[in-house]
Amino acid sequence: MALSAAMGLYAGCGSDEGSAFPDGDASARADAGGGTSSGGSSGTSGITSGGLPGDGGAGTQKPTPVDVVFTADNAYKFGWGTADRLDQVEGRPFSTNAGDIFNCGTGPEAYTVPADAAPLDAYLYVVAWDDRAVTQGALGQFKRRETEAVLYTGDPAWEVCATGLPFPAADSTAQGPDTATINAEIERCTAGTGDKEKTSGGWVSAAGAVTPGAVGALVVGEDNSAADGDFPITCLPNDAGQPGIDSAAKWMWYSPDGANAFRNNETNRT
Repeated sequence: MALSAAMGLYAGCGSDEGSAFPDGDASARADAGGGTSSGGSSGTSGITSGGLPGDGGAGTQKPTPVDVVFTADNAYKFGWGTADRLDQVEGRPFSTNAGDIFNCGTGPEAYTVPADAAPLDAYLYVVAWDDRAVTQGALGQFKRRETEAVLYTGDPAWEVCATGLPFPAADSTAQGPDTATINAEIERCTAGTGDKEKTSGGWVSAAGAVTPGAVGALVVGEDNSAADGDFPITCLPNDAGQPGIDSAAKWMWYSPDGANAFRNNETNRT
């Protein structure tokens, strides 16, 4: 759907009931929406929620912390909670230049979900939005300590919901959506009550609608080893100890019509 210069979309992702980990629960959903960025340009933002990686056992072991490294083109918030709501929020609500997204030391950020907040039925959330200029996408990884359990962006279980709300992406004073707004959109996406002219009307995966009648799909792009794609290689794990994202992680975003989700244009709601 074509949007006015004042409109955009959120895009976010989460994994569904299919676990990507041995004996772990990777169930998750994601919520996304769109809006206006600073300077009057159209921007994209999104909420990502995902089930925390499993502990590698049968669910009887004590949960360990989950280490997260994440970035988004252009801005995002990260947090965790339950399947119905986000309880804790952190993140980078703006990026003023490309280095804030891709470079070691200034790009990807690291977070830790404490063990007591990371049972196997907990959810991870990312709210990501862009400035409607050049590219847009989300990239990251979620690893449970003392196990081999890991969830990358681009996993086939991720889902997305476009919510159609505006937030600035490049303004250094921007704060993005508050927790109450995020939780209201999670509820609306789950109910499938969003305006389908401005939102996805519910959750969608790479295969299409998850919520009956929802529109669009999650698009998975290049992994973090491709230097000739839409994005440069983002900071990889390194000896300097700077937060880095594994090459196996893949960029992802929402598309309403199957068009390239990672390049902004007048007809791409993201």
